Amino acid sequence: DARYPSRAEFDGIVIDTRTRKMFHDAYAGGHDIDRDPFALPIHADSLAGLPPAIVVVGGCDPLRDEGRAYAQRLRDDNVAVEELCCAGQPHGFINFGFPAAADAVDRIEQTWLGTDIPGALQAATQLAREDKQPIKSLYILSDSTRSAWDYVKAAAVHLPEQDQQ
Repeated sequence: DARYPSRAEFDGIVIDTRTRKMFHDAYAGGHDIDRDPFALPIHADSLAGLPPAIVVVGGCDPLRDEGRAYAQRLRDDNVAVEELCCAGQPHGFINFGFPAAADAVDRIEQTWLGTDIPGALQAATQLAREDKQPIKSLYILSDSTRSAWDYVKAAAVHLPEQDQQ
């Protein structure tokens, strides 16, 4: 993909094209989600109003350029975002416990400890009430019978009754 040169540049470092496709297909569960803003928030008309974010990418991650594009899109929509690119690190480096991960984990903890998570959820619920095209994106592990996308759709459809007004 010409928009994201890191896909080709770092293909095969921890993950390759075939593995990325396998994860994508498992997440999508047979649904066409490639331009769906609920699955890929970067495709939303607007990201304005989202809470502050931190985007952490590995410098040698095939998905690096996509992460950076998402961080830029947040900035373009006036969302406070910290972008942390850890040089020389592959996809999943934080989960591997590489020494370079310690600095990233410290930064994540500094950024998010004390964050008003309930307030952020309340703000997202308010956006849903006002029908301002909120991003209802969830990253959860699914069991083998349902795709993660099925869970996201279920969460988006089954808002508490008071929040559907």
